[in-house]
Amino acid sequence: MSFFNFFAQLRLRAKLLLAFASLLLLSAVVVTFAITSLRRVLNLSAANQEVAALELLVDKMELASQEFLYEGYKTTEFQTGQTSPLIEAFEENSTKAIATLEGLSDDQADQTGALQGQLLEKFAQLEIAFDSLVQLLQVRGFRDYGLEGSLRQAIHTVEKMSYPYDKASMLTLRRNEKDFFLRRDTKYQADFNTNFEAFRNEVLANSKSSPEDILKLLDQYRNEFNRIVAVEMKIGLTEEGGIRGELKKNFAELRPQLAAYASQAIQQNEETISSTQGVLITLFVVQILIGVALAITYAHILTTSIKEIRNATQQLAAGSFPDELKVRTSEEIGQTKQAFNQFIERIKTASRFAKELGEGNLQAVYDVRFANDVLAQSIIAMQAKLRTSEEQHARINWTNRGIAEFNELLKNQSLEITTLADLLLKQLVTYVKANQGVIYVRVQEGGERFLERVATYAYDKKKFVIERIDEGHGLIGQCALEQETIYLKEIPKDFVKITSGLGQATPRNVLLVPLKIQQQVVGVMELASFTLFEKFQIEFVEKIAENIASVIVAKQVEMQTQQLLTEARQRAEQLTQQEEEMRQNTEELQATQEEMERQRKELQEEIKELRAMLKQEFQMSEN
Repeated sequence: MSFFNFFAQLRLRAKLLLAFASLLLLSAVVVTFAITSLRRVLNLSAANQEVAALELLVDKMELASQEFLYEGYKTTEFQTGQTSPLIEAFEENSTKAIATLEGLSDDQADQTGALQGQLLEKFAQLEIAFDSLVQLLQVRGFRDYGLEGSLRQAIHTVEKMSYPYDKASMLTLRRNEKDFFLRRDTKYQADFNTNFEAFRNEVLANSKSSPEDILKLLDQYRNEFNRIVAVEMKIGLTEEGGIRGELKKNFAELRPQLAAYASQAIQQNEETISSTQGVLITLFVVQILIGVALAITYAHILTTSIKEIRNATQQLAAGSFPDELKVRTSEEIGQTKQAFNQFIERIKTASRFAKELGEGNLQAVYDVRFANDVLAQSIIAMQAKLRTSEEQHARINWTNRGIAEFNELLKNQSLEITTLADLLLKQLVTYVKANQGVIYVRVQEGGERFLERVATYAYDKKKFVIERIDEGHGLIGQCALEQETIYLKEIPKDFVKITSGLGQATPRNVLLVPLKIQQQVVGVMELASFTLFEKFQIEFVEKIAENIASVIVAKQVEMQTQQLLTEARQRAEQLTQQEEEMRQNTEELQATQEEMERQRKELQEEIKELRAMLKQEFQMSEN
């Protein structure tokens, strides 16, 4: 093998070392000194930046501690799992600050060692104080957790008891409790304890029997309140007291120490930079000379390979794939050709994949070797969008098909409302893949208005549910009043049977939709499922609810019309019967009148005959 071939197979770095070995040897001492100085400057600059970043880390620690003290400990995440992003932020920034201090260069640590030790000790004090704050806030709790949760549970149990007590006295105790939580003044603790003793004595005085239960709860309420006060005092009723004051003091003492530490670091860095400027300038000049020499020397060596790559690139820019470049060497130029060949292969792969997408194959899989390319990611993103569009189209078709099926079912107007409601509910529960459902219809009897169950469907068979719900009671009544859809996720096991209409069922998701037409609620439909309802499913159920509401109104109008027609027929029959009775009475009255007239005429004839006989006897008596 000739020297030229041997030289051609060397990597570019090896060629440079071989060509300029003498130059590098002559300037080795200068370059070594320059590199050493530059490293020292860079290390000190990096350390200086890290020192400056300490102040930002301290600010983040103080902000995290304040946010956690005022709001962070109130989260359910902290109260249940004793975790909080603010705790993690404090610990993370504290760890970074300590690591920054401990990781500074040896030169800088020699000059700032005393301050470094003080800062590390101060950070340790901050961590201890913050850990104490977290433990105290965990013990204190919030709302339904910790001491406050126990306090609230005890007093709420007392308030719900049927045992008679003075509401005003109870409100005074609650006001003292709230005043302390708001103002953090022990005056309200004293007021609370004084009023509590009076209230407790009042309960004892008014009790006819032993009130151990309420007294036990009251004592628990007082004890938990006083324990909270004790914890609050340890935490600090003011910013200067307790753990709060300790944290504030430590942060206040830490800042001037950081400022002094940063000042010393900056001064040290400036001195080092000033002493190494000459070396850096020399190194820069040497680098320029080496670059010019390399450009002249390798111009001819690189020209041929660059032309090959240029021609292939122009051919690719013209819209056609070039032939694969021949790789003759393993140095950087050869690696460039190999990378170009891989680039062409990647573009061909992308072109084939795009062609499959254009032909409608949305399930095509991109070559895993190039799946992380920018172009590949763009095409894969386009594939995802096409899939999303296809899913949206499928959802639209699903909704339209469902509406068509329900409209076909709604055309059967001959069925009774309960039968039709059963068919509609069964169809809806099956179509949206729910587990159970119920339909309530608003009914008004006299001045009372309530919701009455007309249809139930659960697990392919009927189950017992609440037959009647007063308006405004439970989720069903609330949905009817608010006229808005209610969707509950991840409900407790006993939530449904307490507040909804599904009895003892325990689904994880409950959807309540008002049966509304023209802003008038005629009923409520409730669906329950162990899987989440998608948004498009909820919108579909709301559309179906409008159609069901229209059918219910139509059925109600039809029933009212039938009832009115029946009543009209009954009234007509009553009038006909009364008319017949009146006609018979009239005929009887007329016959009675005729009989009386006949008797009157006979009586008149008898009177005439009697008068004639009397007249004749009178004449005979005169003669």
